[in-house]
Amino acid sequence: MTSYTQHQLKSRTRDLCLTTDNHTDRNAGWLSACVGRLGQHWDNGIPDSLRSDTFFNTENTLRVSPTSTAVYSSNSATDYVTYDIPNKTHFWWATAHS
Repeated sequence: MTSYTQHQLKSRTRDLCLTTDNHTDRNAGWLSACVGRLGQHWDNGIPDSLRSDTFFNTENTLRVSPTSTAVYSSNSATDYVTYDIPNKTHFWWATAHS
C-alpha cells in the first residue's frame, strides 16, 4: 500500500502558500502566509490531481478556471454535471524544479 502525505504548495518568489476554504461547492484559491492553517495542505494520493486539505472531508481537488487564470478547489463530478466544467481542469502533473 502506497502512503501519501499532504504538502504545502509554496511560492518561491513570494514565500506564500496556496490556501483554500470549504465554504461552498466551488472555493477560491489564494496565497497567504505559510502558517500551517486549515486549507493550506494538498494531497497527491489521486494520480494527476491535488486534493484539498483532507480535514475538510470532501473530494475537492485543485482546478483552474476554464475561462480565466483563477484557481479553485471543487469536486470534479459536481463541476462537470452541474456547471459543465471539463474534468481536465482538475488535472495536474508533477514537475521537478531546481
